[in-house]
Amino acid sequence: MTWLIQNLVYAPLLNLLTFLIYIVPGHSAAVGVILLTLTVRGLLFIPTKKALGGQRKQQLLMPHIKKLQEEYGDDKQGLAQAQMSLYKANGINPFGTLGITFIQLIVLYSVFLATSRGLTATHPRLYDWLPRPETINLNFFGLDISQPDRAFVLIGLTAILQYFQIKLSLPKEMDPKDPSMAVLRFMQYAAPVLLVVAGVTVPAAVVLYWAVSTLFGMVQQVYVNREKVKLEGLEVVTEIQRAPKKEKTLEGKGGTKVTVRKKS
Repeated sequence: MTWLIQNLVYAPLLNLLTFLIYIVPGHSAAVGVILLTLTVRGLLFIPTKKALGGQRKQQLLMPHIKKLQEEYGDDKQGLAQAQMSLYKANGINPFGTLGITFIQLIVLYSVFLATSRGLTATHPRLYDWLPRPETINLNFFGLDISQPDRAFVLIGLTAILQYFQIKLSLPKEMDPKDPSMAVLRFMQYAAPVLLVVAGVTVPAAVVLYWAVSTLFGMVQQVYVNREKVKLEGLEVVTEIQRAPKKEKTLEGKGGTKVTVRKKS
């Protein structure tokens, strides 16, 4: 796994970062990191948009999921089948955001390796055929991005951005009794704190990458939140509530099928 990250992720990203530094005026490493962040987020824009859209649909489906929970009672298998049918009808992948997060963490780790091991024009991992700057400017408003941000300016800004990004992803109306909502509310405050704790141990370039990525994510979340959402398969939820007390297969629009088992 380490070999794969080193050769298939770290080395290409290091070379891309060095090339971006080469083409910007002044050969600024900070500007290179910003451009690298925008490149990665741009490549992930469509899958991220799809994952965020699915996450929003999940939130909008929660009242209907609660109706199913009331109908199925202790029938966990029947509830899971009905719930997954709703997700399938609406194109929701419950684990969609995990893949995006994993990719982001790998890129973040690569930026950490690139800066902590010395971001220089003579790095042994650089490709010979790729142009590179003779010197690299590590200064970013008086901050050496190859060193931790001891002034906490960049770290504090990123923590604030992280707080508002999570806030944007939360539903407008939250049920205080819903455990999943309680977890999200906790993360709204815990994530910025964890970022501050981790931020003082890594080069400022890593924090800069996360700050720009978070800001990009906020803009994308606002865009997704403003989109009109049409939920599918809700007629199946209604039919389940009206279903007779025997096993029956119901079919909604788009081929959504749910088997209603005998209710106790």
